[in-house]
Amino acid sequence: MDYRHTQHRPITFDLAIAMLLILVVIIAGLAGSAAGMVIGTLTGIFVMAALYVFGRFTVEVSETGIRGSFGWGWPARAVSWTDVSAARRVENRWWYGWGIRWFPGGTLWNVWGLDGIELDVTSGRRVRFGTDQPDALLAAVRAAAGI
Repeated sequence: MDYRHTQHRPITFDLAIAMLLILVVIIAGLAGSAAGMVIGTLTGIFVMAALYVFGRFTVEVSETGIRGSFGWGWPARAVSWTDVSAARRVENRWWYGWGIRWFPGGTLWNVWGLDGIELDVTSGRRVRFGTDQPDALLAAVRAAAGI
């Protein structure tokens, strides 16, 4: 069973960050700080690029394994079914955050929200993939992995 789903972060989050960065540059300009304007602008460009790359997360389930990736396929994490011993639905703690994060016992790949699935891998670690379709993803994982 092949499964593919892309989840996007709400645009309102990006707009709020962009408005905050613009406000910082305007305040620096009004204060007469050319260096502040340059630093604010460069920071804004970097932050907006990071928001763009980490603004969507795609999870793909195939007959060989599962792959989660941000942006256009990078950064990515793939797990082979031969390395998976169990899978379950989870609800992440809010403080685990978004992006690529460490949590006690493993790593989390998440773009938005608290729902996801967790895989126990043979290394003893756990890998979590966040999704707004946890039941569909878990069903696809169990069918493909035979667990």
